[in-house]
Amino acid sequence: MATHRPFLAVVLFFALGIILEQYLAFPFAVGICLTVFLLILSLVFIRHRFCFAIFAFLSFSSAGFIFSHSYQTSPENHISRVAQFYYGKTASFEGLVASDVDKRNVWGSTKTAFVLEIKRVPAPWGWQERRGKILVNVFRDCAVTYGDYIFLEGKLHRPFEFSGDSTFSYEKYLSRKGIQYILSVKKIGRVEILNQEQGFWLKAASLKTRDKLRAMFEKYFLPNEASLLITALLGEGAQIPKHIQELFVQTGTAHVLAISGFNIGIVTVVIFLFLRILPIGRKSQIILTIALLIFYSFLTGAKPPVVRATIMATVFLLSFLMQREIDAVNSLSLAAFLILLVNPLNIFDVGFQLSFVSVLAIIQGYPVLMNFLAPFEKRLLKPLSWILKSFLVSLTAWGGVLGLIAYYFQVITPITLLANLIVVPLSSVLVVLGLGFMLVSTTIPFLTFAFVACLRFILNGMVWVIYWFAQIPWSHFYMKDVSIWYVMTYYIIVSLALNAWKVQQAKKSSTKFDKIIELC
Repeated sequence: MATHRPFLAVVLFFALGIILEQYLAFPFAVGICLTVFLLILSLVFIRHRFCFAIFAFLSFSSAGFIFSHSYQTSPENHISRVAQFYYGKTASFEGLVASDVDKRNVWGSTKTAFVLEIKRVPAPWGWQERRGKILVNVFRDCAVTYGDYIFLEGKLHRPFEFSGDSTFSYEKYLSRKGIQYILSVKKIGRVEILNQEQGFWLKAASLKTRDKLRAMFEKYFLPNEASLLITALLGEGAQIPKHIQELFVQTGTAHVLAISGFNIGIVTVVIFLFLRILPIGRKSQIILTIALLIFYSFLTGAKPPVVRATIMATVFLLSFLMQREIDAVNSLSLAAFLILLVNPLNIFDVGFQLSFVSVLAIIQGYPVLMNFLAPFEKRLLKPLSWILKSFLVSLTAWGGVLGLIAYYFQVITPITLLANLIVVPLSSVLVVLGLGFMLVSTTIPFLTFAFVACLRFILNGMVWVIYWFAQIPWSHFYMKDVSIWYVMTYYIIVSLALNAWKVQQAKKSSTKFDKIIELC
């Protein structure tokens, strides 16, 4: 078993334990005993490398099982212990607004939604402390913000299932975020702010900044343009028209609408290049870049793809400070492990899966394809060589997520390979211009019009290109009843093929080395 990339094996076995916890049931004490037993066996066989690795990694699976079970076990004072007593009645709660406040137009009126971290609930013998999170829907425009400590009244109920799609459950989606109940507050329902600015200061500052930037986008751009830019640059789920969303899905370019590793990479380069202009040392530049990246991750909602990319960028930048080489797979695995430690149920999030699988596919698959095409690539001019490399990156990423896309969205998009050759460069320019707009609109307003004109040109051009690709016959086609077993088979075959190639390359390298030794 390869141990030169220990974090990869650790996160795979840890994730396996989390997944098994959803389907297997045995006492918590048994899991603890099994973990201790496996750790003891790993120590017993510490001199036998293979056996030590097997037992050590299995102990991580057992630890993942225990951690996931513990994460989902509610404490004694959790709201779920008494929630049934509130059904059909008007329930009162005190708590902290623990998320950004989302306001949307629903059926001609405004709905205000946010996550409430419960602190106290009333009881016949007085107020008592309770814990837990609930999703609050106030069916009017409500002036609450993150960090407000509030009192409110409404009807408590379980989440409803609005979709017949077997691959998505709204109830499970909320449950994995630690939310089991929804509180609906009518237009005349009571919502009272008792205190303000009680949340985490960094998150509060980032959300205030995001609100100001969102207002800037809405001020200078048309509604559809603003919604696309807000989604792509601030990570906020703006109300993009459904027909435009479909175009991105049908061409496999929906990733440009999500804050991902690609965006974070561009942001990292832009920040670092900007800081190089300032008269500060290289170490200070790197530390400031990391700090601004962390702030940007909070600004965009700290979603798993953003956290993953931020951790990878941070590890990469720290390697310069420590003057050490990094392994991309280890960095990716470390990022995944840290995200699962925060919330083990992130493993079931579609965005988490697509993000990590696509990056892993590029890291592992791109060198393989380049090895086959290297002789041909050397004969090409630089522009054609760049196009070929971009195509191979797109191909490996598409091949990596193909199984997951087919399973979750029942769509296959071959046109992605061509569309990304144009859309990805346009998206890069869009991100750079967007960062410039956000900086200039808040510091040098009279220069804003120049960025607005450029952003409109690039954005509308990108949407036009995507529309054109979507019209090509067989650019996409839908599938039905894609079984999880088909998906697993696909990834097993791809993994075996990659492993076989690596073994073959290792044998060739060994043969060459033996010949050199003989000649010497």
